Amino acid sequence: MLLRRTGAAGAAAATAGVSLWEAIGGSDPAPAAIGKRRAPSPSSIVQIVAHPDDDLYFINPLAWQDLTDSASLATVYLSAGESDGRNISIRTSGRHAVPADFPRYVEARRNGIRAAYSLMATGRDDSPWQVSAVRLGSALVVEKSVLKAEPDIALYFVGTRLGGKLRADEAGDPTVSSLRTLWSGRAAAQQTQPAATSPAAKAQRVGREELITALVMLLQQRKPTLVRLLDPDPDLVAGSSVHYSDHPDHTASAEFGIAALGRYSVACDTVPAVEHFRGYSNAWWPKNLSPDSYHHKSSALLVYGGSGRPDCYATMCGDLELGEDDQIQYGFSTWRRYPRAAGWLSVQADGTLAAVGTLGGQVVSWRGGLGGASPWSTAETIGTQGYVAPAVSTVRGPDGQLTLLALRRTTTLGSDPVVEVVWSAQRGGSLAFSEWRSLGAPTADPVRARETGIPVGAFDTRGVLSVFVRDDRRGVSVIQRSPAGAWGAWHPVTVPSPCQDGLAVLARSSGVVEAYAPSSRGVVRIQQSKAGAGDFTARKVIGAAPPASPLTAVESVDGRAVLVYRPPRSADIAVCTEANGSSRWTTATVAGAGGIGPVGIAPWRVGPSSGSLLYLMGEDGGLVTAPTVEPGALGAGRSAAPAWRKVDGPPLAGAASAIQTAQGTIAAACLGNDGRLWTAVQRIDRLADGFTAWTSTA
Repeated sequence: MLLRRTGAAGAAAATAGVSLWEAIGGSDPAPAAIGKRRAPSPSSIVQIVAHPDDDLYFINPLAWQDLTDSASLATVYLSAGESDGRNISIRTSGRHAVPADFPRYVEARRNGIRAAYSLMATGRDDSPWQVSAVRLGSALVVEKSVLKAEPDIALYFVGTRLGGKLRADEAGDPTVSSLRTLWSGRAAAQQTQPAATSPAAKAQRVGREELITALVMLLQQRKPTLVRLLDPDPDLVAGSSVHYSDHPDHTASAEFGIAALGRYSVACDTVPAVEHFRGYSNAWWPKNLSPDSYHHKSSALLVYGGSGRPDCYATMCGDLELGEDDQIQYGFSTWRRYPRAAGWLSVQADGTLAAVGTLGGQVVSWRGGLGGASPWSTAETIGTQGYVAPAVSTVRGPDGQLTLLALRRTTTLGSDPVVEVVWSAQRGGSLAFSEWRSLGAPTADPVRARETGIPVGAFDTRGVLSVFVRDDRRGVSVIQRSPAGAWGAWHPVTVPSPCQDGLAVLARSSGVVEAYAPSSRGVVRIQQSKAGAGDFTARKVIGAAPPASPLTAVESVDGRAVLVYRPPRSADIAVCTEANGSSRWTTATVAGAGGIGPVGIAPWRVGPSSGSLLYLMGEDGGLVTAPTVEPGALGAGRSAAPAWRKVDGPPLAGAASAIQTAQGTIAAACLGNDGRLWTAVQRIDRLADGFTAWTSTA
């Protein structure tokens, strides 16, 4: 019976600016019923994805955090996502007997995503929208939806249509026309698929240059402080040279976003921070959302999928192909494609602090006073002649000089990108660095090289710098620089289980360097045989639970290695400590504060006293800190909950960083969703007082 209902008038009302509730005979909620948000945030966020629901699956709950923070938020959907035109659950028997109706299915997906954003912003899924047709660039007309209760929330639908049967391979099929082939140049133009009641009712042909220009114009209008994109270089499926772990259009949306961001950043006054998110490969790794985070994510997905409403087929209220199933494996996680280690804040040789990050795909640095004292300098660009992944590693040498490690991506339209590890060394006591030089990738195959992870490194006591990356084998490779400055070749390390990105590196007091890699089966430890040596062995860390975050590694006062990370499906923190005289490690669980991403720990030692500061992204996306005992004393079993303290600042774009200074303070820094560096200090002898007032630097 549901399949024979039409309800076109109700759908027209829903997209014309009245609520879905009104469309089925209800009344619009009174203004008092709309959830109150805080004062407007300085953050302006733009998300560029392929399909309506990519943001719900791969970026949320972060978008929900933005809306709670009252940030300005715009999401751009490049593809119509019309599938086979049947808005029926994929689990329905006889589904293919239902006639295809592409405009209505596209309409249903757009109504579903509007309802999900309404829920996140106002607490109700039926807050009305104003829908209009707007021109971006010289010719392209797109559908724009603005939430009436929150006009800073906008959704843009470009709606390119798939032509032919899409395959998840890079080579593709010349008979297929998709967002992927549009990016690669194999298709000169892509036709749009208008929704049933869209004001942008006319199908258009969109070229690659036209789409990039439209995205640049949208960035100019929104002036983002943070841009979120999907994964431009997903893993290949194991054993295949052409099949990828992600949807080809997800990849293409990231490519278009990077191209538009590059053009925009050249001319804009304020360059935004950038984040990338994994897609379908989320299903391969431990689930990293706490129960509360997953509840928020799944509730928005259920609204998008129709939320069990029996009238949804008629009113086109959501994506019924999804059905009522929010249990799809990649929905349990939100993984950043380029995980940023917590050690990007450094004490320089003269005692001043340096923070290194990225804005708009370029490396930037900030300099603070002694002990992290304000004011900090404004951001200075360290140009890289390419797009740099938003995770730069900083390595302090024996002389106090800094070496930077990054992953650079160089793209020429119409050809495959070149992905390589690059490095730059500090010159003198200022934040002046040498030109960036390439270390290539662990594999000579340029397609495989795209799977290279974020480099991390450390010096041993012989002055040898060892750099580690997660490689295309899902193992770990290492390259070394001699004390004289000569680089060797990449060498693979045989690991006991497949690894993911988010490596930690540790310079041991014994003189050697170690790296730790997260695995779906636990943690892999990679050990140098002796200082100055080039041979490394890998073993499983006995007793370590699988990590659901990047790793952080530090040493205890008595010289034992300590790992901190998030365990799967938990708001807690796992602490694994090396046991004296045994290959087995002890495991402790510390009550955490929710959120996603790495857990940082800043050990401190003043005379006979020692302790540490834990810090992480909390459930609302902001920085949360807690003073606690020194890492080796966190013990086994479940420890008492530390005194977590929320920092008064914006949600984070990536990981924060904290470090002990010579002035008896702990300094901390974070890059906010507002695109600014935020810094603060606290005295070690008064940790209970918390940090001084946080200040921001452009």
